[in-house]
Amino acid sequence: MNGDHNMQAEISEKEKSGNLLLKIEDALTNGKFSKIALVLLFAVLFAYGISNVKEYGRSWDELEAITITHSNWIEYAIRLFPDGSSVKENALAADITPISIKFERDHGAAPFYFFLPFYKMYEEDRAGMAYAWHTYVFCLYFMSVVASWFLLKELYGSKIVSTAGMLFYFFTPRFFAEGHYNDKDVIFMGLTMACALFAVRAAKKLSLKKKGVWADILIFSVLSGFMMNVKIIGIAIWGLLGLFTIIYVATRGKSVKLGTWVKIVLTVLLSVAMYIALTPASWAGILDFLKFLFDNAFHYSGWYGFVRFRGTLFNPAEIGMPYSYLPTWMLITIPAYIMILFSLSVLSFVITTVKERGKNIVKDDSDFFFLMLLIGFLAPFCLVVAKSHTEVFYNSWRHMYFLYAFMLPGALYFPHKLLSGLKKDDSVKRKRIAELAYALVTIAFLTCAGEMIANRSFEYVYYNPISRLIIDVNGYEGDYWMVSVVPALRRFADKYYDGEHPLKVACVLFESHGAEAAMLDENKIEFVAPEKADYLIYNPSGSYDWPEIEDHDKVFSINRFGVELTGIYAK
Repeated sequence: MNGDHNMQAEISEKEKSGNLLLKIEDALTNGKFSKIALVLLFAVLFAYGISNVKEYGRSWDELEAITITHSNWIEYAIRLFPDGSSVKENALAADITPISIKFERDHGAAPFYFFLPFYKMYEEDRAGMAYAWHTYVFCLYFMSVVASWFLLKELYGSKIVSTAGMLFYFFTPRFFAEGHYNDKDVIFMGLTMACALFAVRAAKKLSLKKKGVWADILIFSVLSGFMMNVKIIGIAIWGLLGLFTIIYVATRGKSVKLGTWVKIVLTVLLSVAMYIALTPASWAGILDFLKFLFDNAFHYSGWYGFVRFRGTLFNPAEIGMPYSYLPTWMLITIPAYIMILFSLSVLSFVITTVKERGKNIVKDDSDFFFLMLLIGFLAPFCLVVAKSHTEVFYNSWRHMYFLYAFMLPGALYFPHKLLSGLKKDDSVKRKRIAELAYALVTIAFLTCAGEMIANRSFEYVYYNPISRLIIDVNGYEGDYWMVSVVPALRRFADKYYDGEHPLKVACVLFESHGAEAAMLDENKIEFVAPEKADYLIYNPSGSYDWPEIEDHDKVFSINRFGVELTGIYAK
C-alpha cells in the first residue's frame, strides 16, 4: 500500500511538472533568478515609459499645474519664515499668488513639491520644463505600477498573478499615456493603490501580531496625507481602507484588542497631521477650508466647458450628464479583457460565497479582500451614477480613475482562483481549462499592448476593439488636453517642410505657443497669429465647441483608434 501511495505521489508530481502554468509560477517563486528577472522587467518597463517623455505635447493646463505647485511653496515661505528673512521677502516679491487665496486651492499638489528644483533649473527653458514635468509625472505613475505588483502579491500570494496584473496595469493605454502628464487623476489612482497596499500589510500584521506593523502604519499615514491632499475624496477612501482593516482584524480573532485600537487611533492622528502639514492652504482656517473643498467636490462650479458624449455636446454645469455617462466611458476605454475578467471574478465570488454560505469570506483571505475591493469599487461608482444628473462630471471619466485601483486587483481574483484550483486538482480537464483561459487572456493582453506600442504618443485616445465595432468613437472626446499638437506638427513638418522656409501655423485654441514652439524645430515650424498663418491646427475631437473650419482644405490629420485627433488645414 505504501508503494502504491508513493507511486501516486510520483505521478502527481510528474503531472504538475508538466503543467506550464505551475512551471511558470514555480520559476517566478522559487527560481534562482526570479528576483533579478523581476527587477529587470521593472527596468525595461521604466525605460520604455521614459522613452515616451518627449513624445507628448504640453497639455493646455500644464503651466497652471506647475504654478499651483509653486503657489504652495510661496505659502510655506510666507507662513514658516519670520518677517525680514530673505526667503519670506523673496516669496512676497514673487509674481505668484499664495495658494490660500487662489481659487484653485482645492487642487492639491503635494506629490509635486519636490519638483521645485527642476522648476528653478528650467525656468528659462520652456521645452526643458515640459519634459522635466512629464518625466516627474511618469516617475510618480511608475511608483504605482511597482505598488500594484506588491498589492496583488499581498492579496493573492501568487507571483504569476501579481506579475500579470502589474503588466495589465502598465499596458492600460489611457493610463500609460496620461501617466506622463495627468498630474491629478492618474496620480490619485496610484496613491489609492499604494495606500491599499500598506493597509493590507498592516491588517495582516495586526491580526497575526507580527512585528513591523509600525512601519506600515507610518507609510500608510504619509501616503494617506498625500492622497487626501490631491483630492479631498481621498478621505472617503482612507476611511474605507481603515474600516476594512478593522473588519479584517476582527474576523481573524475574537476581538480587536486594546493595542490594536491604540494603533488605529494613532494612524488617524498621523494621517490628519500629515494632511494638514502638506496643505498650507488650510492653515488659515481648517474648517472653512474643508467646507470649500467639499462644496467644490460635490457642486463644482469652476468649469463651464462642453462635453462630447454619444455625438452630442453637453454642458454639465447646466443640465448634468446622463446616468449612462460613467458606465459607458468605462466600458469603451478599459481594455475589454479586464472588464471580462472583472465580471468573471464577481460571478466566481458570488458562486463560491453561496456554496460556502459566506464562510469563505472569513476563512480565505483572497475572498475577504475581493469583497473589500468590490465594495470599494461599487460604493463610489453607484453614488456617481445616481448623481450624474445633478453634479458636474466632465472629460471622459478621469475624475473616477481611482475606481481602477479597485477594479484591476479585483479582475485578478478569477485567474487566482483558477490557479489555486489547479494546485488542488491537477486533472487533465482542469489543466486544459486553466491553460486555455490563460492563453486567451495572454492573447488579449498582447493585442492591447501591441496596439498601445503601435500608437505610441497617442495611447490616450484608446477605445477597446469591441467599442470600435459598435459605436462611433468620433462621437466622444479624443484629445481634451491638446497633447497631439506637437507630435502632429512634427509629422506634418517631416512631410511638408521644403528645407528653406518654416511652415507658418496657428492653433484655433492656443493664444500662446511658447512651450509648443520650443518643443519643435524652429527652422521647420513657426507659430504666428491666425491672420498671418498659412495653416490652421484644428482639434475636432476635443470637449469644447470648436468653430468649424470653413473654406479651408485639410492637408494633414492624425487618426488613431478610429478617432481624428488633429487636423491641419491650408488657408
